[in-house]
Amino acid sequence: MKKGIRAHDVRADGLKEICECCRKNSIEYIQLVLEKSIDGFEFGGFLRNTQKQSRMKLGDIKIAVLGSYIMTAEPL
Repeated sequence: MKKGIRAHDVRADGLKEICECCRKNSIEYIQLVLEKSIDGFEFGGFLRNTQKQSRMKLGDIKIAVLGSYIMTAEPL
């Protein structure tokens, strides 16, 4: 069985620290909600640089669920 966690539930400051915490606790998978896990991330702002930087920080941690919490009842 593989272990996973919601990344934004880890007490850490940013994606790099989240991944370090996961490695220390043998957690291999995360649910990544970008706007909750990456400092300064704005919905719709997943640019190529953000993607590359995120991948480098993730390293061996795998994304099991790429999520987003948005209010579908309100206009974006």
